[in-house]
Amino acid sequence: MQIFDLTLLFTLRYIEPKVWRRATVSSDFILSDLHHVIQQLFDWDNAHLWQFEIGNDLYLPGDDEFDDITPPGKTQGDADETILSEALGRSKKFRYTYDFGDDWQIDIMVERRVEATKVNIPVCLDGARAGPPDDIGGPPGYAHFCEAMADPKHHDHADMVDWIDGDWDAEAFDIKAINRRLKRAFAGLK
Repeated sequence: MQIFDLTLLFTLRYIEPKVWRRATVSSDFILSDLHHVIQQLFDWDNAHLWQFEIGNDLYLPGDDEFDDITPPGKTQGDADETILSEALGRSKKFRYTYDFGDDWQIDIMVERRVEATKVNIPVCLDGARAGPPDDIGGPPGYAHFCEAMADPKHHDHADMVDWIDGDWDAEAFDIKAINRRLKRAFAGLK
């Protein structure tokens, strides 16, 4: 199997202005590796269930059995054993869902495929805006959170500052911090 570097565009659905990331990953990553990349890109805690939807296939972590909620016409695969390039096939678009309560949905698009480099640590190339905090209540909760954090006179401002434990800027995007997290998380890869 030939290995490629894939440049992927990750865009959070239902959020305006857009929260997005562009990153390069290896085509030989297993899907659970890609899940960990996404967690670092959006600075999430990896504390919730997740899945990938590629065509008619749903991929979940191997120890999570959701046969009773797999929609008709879909098949379920093991994200801990499935290689990204094999799951993609010819697909250029797929979806990742994180935290089935908050229901964060990320549209992922393959923008570029090039011959692999010698280092296969994922790298964030670009992006915009801060990733929403875990457990904020999905897109509606995030909109309320941003509104409250931006206005010191908002009736929920003090509670939100307390909850997030300090200041928070929706427009902040720190590519260096993201790449440090990725490097730490994938330090064992060569």
